[in-house]
Amino acid sequence: MLYAYIAAAVAVLLVVVAVAAWYGAEALVFRRIRALLSAANRVRGGDFSVRIGTTPGASDVLAPMALTDGLRLLPALGNAQAGTNAFVFNVAPGRDYYWSVQAVDTSFAGSPFAAEQQFTVAAPRIIEPLMLGNGHFQFSFSNEASVIYEVLATTNVALPLTQWDVLGLPTFLGGGLYRFRDTGAIGQPQRFYLLRAQ
Repeated sequence: MLYAYIAAAVAVLLVVVAVAAWYGAEALVFRRIRALLSAANRVRGGDFSVRIGTTPGASDVLAPMALTDGLRLLPALGNAQAGTNAFVFNVAPGRDYYWSVQAVDTSFAGSPFAAEQQFTVAAPRIIEPLMLGNGHFQFSFSNEASVIYEVLATTNVALPLTQWDVLGLPTFLGGGLYRFRDTGAIGQPQRFYLLRAQ
């Protein structure tokens, strides 16, 4: 029953929905359909273990405590346990990741891993650059990764980053959208901006 359950359900159970900041680190969040998981756990007990890697079949980002065939290396709960989220730290925007999941039953036996899936963490996208009437320059950006960025600026793009001016943090507008207004842009014929992950 365990293997049949994981093969049939994994495609709809785990869906990459967001990347969130958790204690200042990047975190990849997997959300499962709660009703389906709750019903499945009541029937069979157990939990889940997720593996994530930077190449197909790898687990260099999040190790599942299991071999590639699903054989568990320790008698323990899976790293995603029975909850509805699994957090993964240090994922980089713009990079491809590969993931899979296995069910772990109440005797800590693991199923084979489900068919591998792939995702890419989106990099910020600059939108709405505006020179305002008061001379301030404003831009917005989407930040699906919820990475905390600071804004740097310079009039000479050839300078090393250590010589760029740190202007501050953007304002969160909600829904993954941020805005930054540069009040020091008044009278500047050109200015270059950089979003730097903190």
